Amino acid sequence: EHGGFSLAIEINDYPQKARWKVTNKEQISMITEVSGAAITTRGTYFAPNKQPKGDEKKLFLFIEGETQLSVETARSEIKRILVEATVASMEAGAAGGSLYGGLASSAPGRYSVV
Repeated sequence: EHGGFSLAIEINDYPQKARWKVTNKEQISMITEVSGAAITTRGTYFAPNKQPKGDEKKLFLFIEGETQLSVETARSEIKRILVEATVASMEAGAAGGSLYGGLASSAPGRYSVV
């Protein structure tokens, strides 16, 4: 058990790609190395229409560290990864459903007016 500081980040409701990205071993090791905090995956994944019963908990990451700084560093890194992976997954979904098929995914999303 680590000393002093801990917090939980619920990841259950993020897209699957984001959940995978933030729980894979390489990513956890990298965050631990950068922050000095220990990160463990806890809880159970619940589909959008399901709710936990009794003392069940939705899927979350538990962060523990010696200092508040290490826990905060891990938290902000996890949040950054979750947001990036969520955006990427939404863009992939949007590109896949567009009229241009795969073309949209390689084209930048901004247009310059000349």
